[in-house]
Amino acid sequence: MDGSVPPIDEAASGAALWEVLNRVAVGVCMLDSQRRVVACNDRYRRMLGDVAELLIPGMPFEDLVCACVSRGLIVGGGEHGSAAGWLRERITAHRDGRAQMEARFADGAEVRVEEVTLPEGGRLVTLTDITVQRQQERQLAVRIVELEEMQRRLAAQGAQVAEFADRLESMRDEAERANRTKSEFLANMSHELRSPLNAVIGFAEIMKDELFGPQATPQYREYAYDIWSSGRHLLDLINDILDLSKIEAGRLDLVETRVDLGQTIEACIRLVAGRAQKHEVSVRAALGGAGVTLWADERKVKQVLINLLTNAIKFTKPGGRVTVGVQRLADGRLRVAVNDTGIGIAAADLPKALAAFGQVESALSRKHEGTGLGLPLSKALVELHGGALEIESEAGVGTTVAVTFPSFRVLARARAEAA
Repeated sequence: MDGSVPPIDEAASGAALWEVLNRVAVGVCMLDSQRRVVACNDRYRRMLGDVAELLIPGMPFEDLVCACVSRGLIVGGGEHGSAAGWLRERITAHRDGRAQMEARFADGAEVRVEEVTLPEGGRLVTLTDITVQRQQERQLAVRIVELEEMQRRLAAQGAQVAEFADRLESMRDEAERANRTKSEFLANMSHELRSPLNAVIGFAEIMKDELFGPQATPQYREYAYDIWSSGRHLLDLINDILDLSKIEAGRLDLVETRVDLGQTIEACIRLVAGRAQKHEVSVRAALGGAGVTLWADERKVKQVLINLLTNAIKFTKPGGRVTVGVQRLADGRLRVAVNDTGIGIAAADLPKALAAFGQVESALSRKHEGTGLGLPLSKALVELHGGALEIESEAGVGTTVAVTFPSFRVLARARAEAA
């Protein structure tokens, strides 16, 4: 080998170049230094359509551009709404030897036109189809406008929601202030309401029991009994309302001590025994094993149990039964459940039963007096102990009201006695 370099076959090299250019997705046209067509690839011919018949070597490029417009192939482009305006800009750019602009074809296609001057004085013209790109850009622009409009609407709605929230908060604060005022008023009225009523009840009891001798007319004793009974009922109502008001006002304190739950339940059953006998309802306790000691307010616990027992007896038909059960849960809590075989409560009426002054409409409930405060007050008293009150009921089958005390209130017998 002598190390010499073989000569380049320019014809073969040119043919190979155009074979490569025919494979690219860009239209390419070569011009000589006199700005006449030399050659173009297949893509360029296809993009020019019928005008491609003019693509012959030696064709002046300006004539080719003018033909594209005159034959209706190019109808404008870029910022130009007319073909004439676009043609003027294209010819000017061509004469300057550098062009970078867009053209809009009659079939809707959009093309980027680029022209550069080569070192030997020739020109290279390329056509790139940007139809899809421009469509996506327009869709994106529309979407951006829509999003901006949506953002404006959301901002306006956000301002409205914020204003509405402020009004709601103001209304809530006002309602809470009014409720606290009502609760404080009722709590402060405790003495003023109870004192005269206790006097009425006391004197009515003296007259009905004839402590100072028999009445001349038997009807007076009956009237005295009615006054005493009505007074007791009114006092119970006032006590319930005042207790609820004190709880709402945060002024009801617990007097906590050790409470033997078994003895407390038995005492409550004895207190309602007369009512149960009158309604022909049996009441029993199912304590199941050793007694349980609670750290709680004994009077409040009794108040809860008596309320639950009274309700259960009132809404149980003759021959029915009421059972009080105690169960120690796995997590240490204590569950006390009052179960009856009464008329039950429909699931839709359970929230009403727990609302203050709520009355569940039924044929049996309308036959008995009631303020609708028993369950709400019991629930509030249990929650004051950190516990919970739940109702499970089925109309026509019966009701179970369960009170659950937290584990820290449940004392072991030995520990309680040692204390």
